[in-house]
Amino acid sequence: MAKRGPAPRYKPDFCPIAYKFCLLGATNDDLAGLFEVCLATIGNWLAKYSEFKKAVQEGRDVAQSLLHKAKGFTHPDVKILQVAGEAQEVPYNRYFPSDTQAAIFWLRNRRRKQWREVIEHEHTVSDEKLRELEEAGIKARNAYHAREPQRDRQRHRRRPHLDRLSLTASRDCHPERSEGPLRIQKGPSLRSG
Repeated sequence: MAKRGPAPRYKPDFCPIAYKFCLLGATNDDLAGLFEVCLATIGNWLAKYSEFKKAVQEGRDVAQSLLHKAKGFTHPDVKILQVAGEAQEVPYNRYFPSDTQAAIFWLRNRRRKQWREVIEHEHTVSDEKLRELEEAGIKARNAYHAREPQRDRQRHRRRPHLDRLSLTASRDCHPERSEGPLRIQKGPSLRSG
């Protein structure tokens, strides 16, 4: 008699993927999203498949050591000192200060949305606002074109000498020579009227 229910979705190929994902600080929720299963299924896989559990645990251990480095920690150690001409081992707790780079790496991988370097802003505009902006653009364009003839008249009023004069320059000497005075002559008007 055949087994009831769907075939299990677990594959042994998931182990290296889960390991690498847990190195980045993945939670069970993250694993469920990655393998497109529910959270309870990840819990079942961890209980049922020892190789999957081992891969997840090893990845999390490395991530945990990164967290310890980020937070700072103490570690029992031994110093060898010379006392009265003899070498002696002296136990002590060695302190490792917190590492800012490890903390940043931990946060950016563990909480990507909150701690990533570039924050993207999503802007939305309603159809009504787009219509208002388009109407304002049309009004501005029409006002600009309505004032165009007036601008031409103002431009000519400011520099009337350019309308009435034609300036020509000629050299008194040979054209191939670069030295010599430049002579400016009045000529007929460029515009008629």
